[in-house]
Amino acid sequence: RMGTLTIDANDISVNSVEVTDDVFAPNSIAGTITLTGSTIKTIGTGGAITFNRPVVLSAVGTIISVDTSANNDNIIFQETINDTMSNDALFLLAGNGDVDLLGNAGTINALGSLQVLSDNTELRDVTTTGTIFVSAATLIELKGTTYTSSGGLIEFNGPVDLLASALITVSTTGEFDTHDV
Repeated sequence: RMGTLTIDANDISVNSVEVTDDVFAPNSIAGTITLTGSTIKTIGTGGAITFNRPVVLSAVGTIISVDTSANNDNIIFQETINDTMSNDALFLLAGNGDVDLLGNAGTINALGSLQVLSDNTELRDVTTTGTIFVSAATLIELKGTTYTSSGGLIEFNGPVDLLASALITVSTTGEFDTHDV
């Protein structure tokens, strides 16, 4: 366990981490953040988790959990999220905090699956080989144009705003379910 964690280097590989304050990867240096462990979590009084550079999942078939629910704080990905074709699932748990995916997720290499539990969620394009499940108590904002699963359920559980400036496509070989579109 540690206090605030600031990651400031070119290419970074992060295994499992628990911190008692904010986790912040600044965008002042080029490179990617590779998540190789199973958990990045704030505990105690917690704080936000912010990734300001592209993120690559590389835990080989593992569920990678990013968790700020102890303090109901935000999870923010400023850039893209992709897998290394190792079928990693991404689970984002913010409790009453927000989850913002401000870049596309899985559009270069599909994520194994994406699950989000939050108060508000903002998404761009998402591509997975498994489930896309987003549950937000207040609002889900779809700002991308493509939400694709090649082998699982797509479910948006909560009020959904369609905010893309073009046609939105939701495509799955599994089931599709939405509540309150």
